[in-house]
Amino acid sequence: MYLTGNPVSYVINTHWHSDHTSGNQLFTPKAQIISTSITREIMAVFGKNRVTQQLSNPEPIYQAIEDFEVKIQQETNEKLKKEIQWENASDREYMKTLPNLIYSLPTITFDQQMSIHGSERTVQLITYGGGHTQSDAFVYIPEEKTAVMGDLVLSKHHPVMINANPQEWLTILERVELLGLETIIPGHGEICSMKELHEVKGYINDILTLVTESVQSKKSIDDILVPKAYQDWYFTTYFKTNLKNIYDLITKSAD
Repeated sequence: MYLTGNPVSYVINTHWHSDHTSGNQLFTPKAQIISTSITREIMAVFGKNRVTQQLSNPEPIYQAIEDFEVKIQQETNEKLKKEIQWENASDREYMKTLPNLIYSLPTITFDQQMSIHGSERTVQLITYGGGHTQSDAFVYIPEEKTAVMGDLVLSKHHPVMINANPQEWLTILERVELLGLETIIPGHGEICSMKELHEVKGYINDILTLVTESVQSKKSIDDILVPKAYQDWYFTTYFKTNLKNIYDLITKSAD
């Protein structure tokens, strides 16, 4: 809109997480919202139900916000303290907008790939399956050797693995490597390159190794510290959550 002076015609939901979909209503009904079929299905059922539940019973979220305020006061690590403050401020803003949120679902879906042909260039919407979530899409601009990757790639942020399939995530990134990208717009962080994609692959592999070694040696994952390579990354609070999710995946598959 700001680059061309024209209204937005298409909005791409790369995945269903609320920080990537809650703004849909700002663009409808003039713009078409596009996602994979699976992403729309999750939004139509789980996402919509969650918003309804939050509206009918917001107290648990407000309580969590207050609990984090206490944690902020107790936190001695300044970097972590700032991150928690940011997350809490974000949650407060979300709760302010919640009463007026119109949960807007995608109006166009695809299952593997679709193209949008503009007057200047063509963009390809591609999904290789689910890695970060159950279904992840990205926007590929061949002429520019550029891709908007959603949360499949983050720049100097801990990848969020709450709904992740780590092996599939790695496979997806390996396929993306074959596109010969020069520029990546990540889901969070500064515009970057293939270097950051490789860093995300390294992070996922490191998490898998750390948790696997803990399970095999019967040690607690609570003792695992953030590796030095990732100590300066943002979303630090997700590190422990990532460990727990990978631990659950590994122990579940072993049963």
